[in-house]
Amino acid sequence: MKSLERIVIATDFSQASEDAKEMALRLARTFNSEILLIHVIPEFKDYPVAKSKIRKAVTEKLRQMKADLNRQGISSVETVVKFGIPFEWIIEHSDEMDANVIVLGSGEKVKGERFHLGTTAERVVRHANKPVWVVKSGSPPHIRKIVYPVASSETSRRALTNAVHLARTFEAHLTVLTVFEPLLSDYFGVGRTPGETKEKIWKRRQQDQFDRFLRAFNFESLGWTKMLRRGKAHEEILAVVHETKSNLLVMGSEGRTGLSRMLVGSTTERVVREMPCSMITLK
Repeated sequence: MKSLERIVIATDFSQASEDAKEMALRLARTFNSEILLIHVIPEFKDYPVAKSKIRKAVTEKLRQMKADLNRQGISSVETVVKFGIPFEWIIEHSDEMDANVIVLGSGEKVKGERFHLGTTAERVVRHANKPVWVVKSGSPPHIRKIVYPVASSETSRRALTNAVHLARTFEAHLTVLTVFEPLLSDYFGVGRTPGETKEKIWKRRQQDQFDRFLRAFNFESLGWTKMLRRGKAHEEILAVVHETKSNLLVMGSEGRTGLSRMLVGSTTERVVREMPCSMITLK
């Protein structure tokens, strides 16, 4: 993500999409990026629609969005209208364009319930092999505080490199978090507990491993905090986002198919369900 030459904005003209456009505008100004605006009109076999009229109306809306981006200094803006399955076309055009990031809005809060991703956003996050930036509806396009949860893996190394770069670019404070689970009493036998000494040794081991991992990174001139938490990963990640009042959560994911494996019963899925703030998944 060090160079965001091309940004895809997937829009459905909702308020969440408008917020995503504002975030993408900030990114494009910062990185001098090209933008592709795409809207995909779902097709329903049992409900024929007048495609020409719909395409005309959508094209006009995209034209207005393009004109607005042009007025705000983004000279290179393309628009695409497609009929079909939204997430498939969004991913396909992102690949064809060789985009560096896909930006789209989250679902919106309904009747006091928590935010959620929305079907299209969830599927793009699952299947895209590019970074996906999901902008939480109602969030301002200013990045002040970033949280990055670490797992000691090659994926985490690459993702943290990008998180550091984002924090420097936007002069944001970065919290690097790792979460370890307490020792299980079952490991020591029924009715027995690890004991305070073993817990302290376990925590020290996790701290040492975390410190070794962080030594490979250059945090010079960056406002940052390292944080070690004990508990369930998804609960601690959500707690830290709320405690630090962060407005961007960066999460790494394994594999070219994004989160398709991790999203089933995983830490990432549980965090994504809460949508505590805007999120970016880095492949």
